[in-house]
Order: sequence, then structure tokens, then C-alpha cells
Amino acid sequence: MRLLFKFLLLIFCFSYKGEAAPRVLVTLPPIYSLVAGIMKDVETPILLLDGLISPHHYSLKPSDYRKIESADVIVWIGPNYESFLEKAIKQSTSQRIQIITIPNLILLPLRSHNNCHSCSHLHALEPDAMDPHVWLTPLNAQKIVEFMTHKLIELDPQNAFSYKKNGALLTSKLKHLHQELSQKLQSLKNYPFLVFHDGYQYFEKAYDLKGLGALTLDPEIPLSIQRLKSLEAQIKHQGVKCIFGETQFYPSVIKTLAQSTHIKIGNLDPFGTNFVPDETLYFKMMLQLADNFLTCLRD
Repeated sequence: MRLLFKFLLLIFCFSYKGEAAPRVLVTLPPIYSLVAGIMKDVETPILLLDGLISPHHYSLKPSDYRKIESADVIVWIGPNYESFLEKAIKQSTSQRIQIITIPNLILLPLRSHNNCHSCSHLHALEPDAMDPHVWLTPLNAQKIVEFMTHKLIELDPQNAFSYKKNGALLTSKLKHLHQELSQKLQSLKNYPFLVFHDGYQYFEKAYDLKGLGALTLDPEIPLSIQRLKSLEAQIKHQGVKCIFGETQFYPSVIKTLAQSTHIKIGNLDPFGTNFVPDETLYFKMMLQLADNFLTCLRD
């Protein structure tokens, strides 16, 4: 009997792992990738949306509600970007982390709000006035990793060593990525371009690219004939080299403009649609963005 008791005790000691790591639900693939890197070898976070689905016009499915209900932590950009999620999150008992409110992020105003000539007061603007595409610079990605590492350690101290180690490695890789992108894109500073959807100013400003704006501020509203004529004139007079659509928004108006102005068409993917959602997606996505800018503007 004593031997049996010792044997059962030994099995218990080896099988017991303490409390489970928190179930973390992340809304978008790029942020998911960063969180997955921090949680590597501890737990795999849950992804709500794949990159093929635009957050601008998404409706939650029953399976999404189940994911939300089962999560201990929900990581989202914020209601300005993911309005479809606001009601469900308010009803959830999960802890919520709103990326747009993380301290010390580089925040840029939505271009529709950017009618000020001085940006010294931008920190005082409400989150709703900020461009939510904050992940499109590794400088912000580093701040997100730093914040999420501390938050996960706070929620799950028994795995603090792994979170700290993974977070430090991820930060080092992000610094190297920023340097690599800077070198890749330094020759593009004098090549003007337009984008269909105004979601790239963080990337543009991080690498001093000559973005002349977007075809539209709202991808759901068709362009007027007057707007098309204005864009044709801008393309010809300012020497625009390329118009970029993206995987989620690639309207016929881009082809129309390209045909009338003989301009090149490029494609951008701010979500890493072509990549498996894991800890490497963010890096592959950012390098692909750089390569697509190079291909359209230089070739």
C-alpha cells in the first residue's frame, strides 16, 4: 500500500502543472503574431479574424461569440476600428486590452482630422481621432510587445520566465526588422504613390516614403466622377508612379485610373493574408510590404 501511495504521488507531481495559462483572444493577425511570439512554448492564443476579412464591415458569427465567451483576455485595436466587436466585448467578463491606448505608442491622427499644422498636441486627441493601423511600424510593435509581456507576467506569474525571455527575443528581432526595412526602402523617398485605402501612414512616416494620400477615406463609398478627374490630374501633374490596392480592397476604379493615366498598379496586404498565422507572420508581412513597394515603384 505504501509503495502504491508513493507511486501515485510521483505521478501527480510530474503531471501537475498548476493553473492553466490565460486563454488570450486576439482580433487581427499582425497583433496575434506578436502575442503568439510572447506566449511561445506556454500557450497558443486564439485568432478571431483571418486576414481575408476586413474589420470595416464584419459581423460576428456564433463561433466568434463562443471564442469571446471562452477567452480570459481579449486583445483588440479598439472600437474605432472594430466597431462590430464593441457590444460583445462590453457583455464579456474577459479582461480587455485595447491596443490603441497602450502607453508611449506613436499615434498619428486620421488624415481627415489632420488639419492642424502643428502636431504638438496630438497626445491630447481622443483615440477615436487616431489612425488605428498602429501595427504598421516595428517601433509600435516593440511597444506592444513590451506592454503585452508585462501584462501576461501579471496575469500568469508562473510562466514569467518564458514570457520575459520570449518578449526580449521578439524585441531584438523587431529592432533588426526596422533596420532592415530602413535599408530596403531608403531609395524610394522620391517616388510618389497613391493608395486606395488610407491605412499606411505609419509605414510611410517610419520609412520616409512619399505617399500623396488615398483615393478615398471610406472604402465603402464609390468615387464620384469629379473625384476621378481630380485624381487623374494629380497623377499626371505630380508624377505618381503607382497606385496600390490591397487584398481586402481592390476596386475597379484602380484599373480605370491605371488605364487612363498609364500608371502601374501594386498590391499591399496589411494583415499578412498569405502567411500562416504564427509568431513569424508579422515579420513576413512587413517584409512583403517593403518588397511590394519596391516592385511597383522601382521596377
